[in-house]
Amino acid sequence: MNDFANKMEELKSAIEVDMKELKENMMSGICKENEKMRENVKKDMREEMEKMREDVLEKVKSLCMEVEEVKNEMKEQKRCVEFVSETYDELKKENENMKEKLNILEKNGVKKEVIEMKKDVKLIDVKMNDIVNRQQGDNLELYGLPCNNKENCKEIALAITKKI
Repeated sequence: MNDFANKMEELKSAIEVDMKELKENMMSGICKENEKMRENVKKDMREEMEKMREDVLEKVKSLCMEVEEVKNEMKEQKRCVEFVSETYDELKKENENMKEKLNILEKNGVKKEVIEMKKDVKLIDVKMNDIVNRQQGDNLELYGLPCNNKENCKEIALAITKKI
């Protein structure tokens, strides 16, 4: 029995050694598999990061172009605003000068003369309209006469007036 117990002990030791080696081999294999998986993940991540980097670069380029367009539009708007501002300043100065001249003219009585001249112009306009209306009353208009390319309107009008 002692022999059997010794054999069992040896077998147990051998199994423990084999188990230990098996464990080490498994761990080594797992480590190798794990390393391979880690390398694959690294590779996939690098590729994905590169794609993301390219996408980001493309978007940044697009944004840079848009920013440049906005800058150009801003410059143009600034030029327009400066032009309008300068024109406004000039017109404001002209207006002030005109006000000063008008005040001087009012002091000199020119304003009354201008008002009287306006009244005279209105009166002349009324008289001119009256003359035009009287003149039109003396005119003769002829409608419905057949026309010819070779006719002389002046001669026809004279002939009609002689008969009337």
